[in-house]
Amino acid sequence: MKSLDEFFAPATTRLLIFCLFASAVFWFQGWQPSLIQDHIFYFWNADAILAYFGPAHPAHGLHQYWRGFSDNLTLSVGLAYLHSFTNDHVVSCKIILWATTVLYLCAFFLFTALFAQRASYRTLLSVLSCFFVSYGPTFWGYTDFQASLSRSLALPLHLVFLYFYFRWYRSWLRISVFPAAAYSSFIHLSGFH
Repeated sequence: MKSLDEFFAPATTRLLIFCLFASAVFWFQGWQPSLIQDHIFYFWNADAILAYFGPAHPAHGLHQYWRGFSDNLTLSVGLAYLHSFTNDHVVSCKIILWATTVLYLCAFFLFTALFAQRASYRTLLSVLSCFFVSYGPTFWGYTDFQASLSRSLALPLHLVFLYFYFRWYRSWLRISVFPAAAYSSFIHLSGFH
């Protein structure tokens, strides 16, 4: 029988575990999760993008939703693209949550290489990092479905930046982390508000 480290060693096994975890979140959330004002704003903007770049206005560029990208419409542009596959903004949000959950878990697994060697421990730490209690209005997180920054694209990027910074701490290249982190923070803040 294989040891835990041999089982978790292949990257495909870890990716499968991370995808299964994200799928469990997708399923447990149900088809009618709680929505807050931000979600309605994203849906309304996605509908506006769909209408502006839809068949009614071919001169604007048919289905070229990326043209609607601005400093505060990042998520709405993503919802517009997914709408042609899902025909439902809630399911589109859940798909984005699924993808960002997997990205977060992979980034945290990379980050744990700084202080843990065994793949089984790193995988366990990655999954456990998704379980936390947060406060604030009901929002879509991982477990209790409340406010969670882990679901955004910013945190996986910042974990990779931290890994790069501490892994090559003695190199002058670590300085590049600061502008990259600042830029990704701007993208995060403008994309979700």
